[in-house]
Amino acid sequence: MLFSSPITPFIFKNNFYHIKRDDLLDKEFNGNKARKFYYFLKNDFPNIKKVISFGSNQSNAMYSLSVLAKMKNWEFIYYTNHISSYLKNNPSGNYLNALKNGMKIVEINLSSEDLRKYVLSLKDNSTLIIEEGGRNKESKYGIKILANEINEYAKKNSLKVFLPSGTGTTAYFLSKYLEVEVITTPCVGDSKYLKKQFN
Repeated sequence: MLFSSPITPFIFKNNFYHIKRDDLLDKEFNGNKARKFYYFLKNDFPNIKKVISFGSNQSNAMYSLSVLAKMKNWEFIYYTNHISSYLKNNPSGNYLNALKNGMKIVEINLSSEDLRKYVLSLKDNSTLIIEEGGRNKESKYGIKILANEINEYAKKNSLKVFLPSGTGTTAYFLSKYLEVEVITTPCVGDSKYLKKQFN
């Protein structure tokens, strides 16, 4: 399913960029989360009946996991520590689309690390736990495919690769597999937070 996405030119403030269009991978299962979750899509998990994750109430990972769960016929439960009354009354964005895909969302009053520990404690033989933002070792499977698609093009054109980071998973694994420099910037926390995620 995951075919090579095109690279398209883009000029911004008189600078020329090459944009890897992973938004075109698939109508619903796309972007860097499709890369992160490709391992779970591609492989069989006969004992798995349910996938559980956690994070923000408009997370891209949340939506992509709802698509994956729907494709695999898994129950999907997502934990978050806050849903505003406005969003509850006016569902929109990833929240709305994940609900349409059958996601069950649970609002729980736990901080980020306590929430993570709680969700990890829910693991059993029929439950797959996927960390916030797709921060799992299995992410390297699809990201390595992405690196293979980028590598020769980037070397031939003397390019560096830049991407924004939430958990930093994509940037981390790309830096392992690419033969060109990978640059990222933290978009969730600061650089200290991002380095902690890399570790």
